[in-house]
Amino acid sequence: MQGVGYSTLITQILIFIMILLYSASVQQIRPAVFNPFTRQALVEASNSQKVKVYLKLAVPSVLMFCLEWNAFQFLILMAGYISNNHLAAQVILYNICFVSFIVAYGISMAASTLVGNSIGA
Repeated sequence: MQGVGYSTLITQILIFIMILLYSASVQQIRPAVFNPFTRQALVEASNSQKVKVYLKLAVPSVLMFCLEWNAFQFLILMAGYISNNHLAAQVILYNICFVSFIVAYGISMAASTLVGNSIGA
């Protein structure tokens, strides 16, 4: 079971490093990634009622996402206690679920960004 943990850790670290390198290399998104908070933006956000509306929508969504993610992690741990074959099958199924989810999630984020930009948000 240690090999699965190490491989997952290495994969997550590599994903983070690749996203960071990509963000640093693209000129259009570099300011948004590396300088996201300005004094003016923080003052406007603290005086806005929109933050409350945003948090009212965001907090339940984040909780739902985290609970689902943790349920998958718990299933992987339990499969590891049964046998190596069950753990291997669970990791394969987990990766298939993750890939199918992340494609739909990426499309939905791209669509919401396009809609937000088109209405001037």
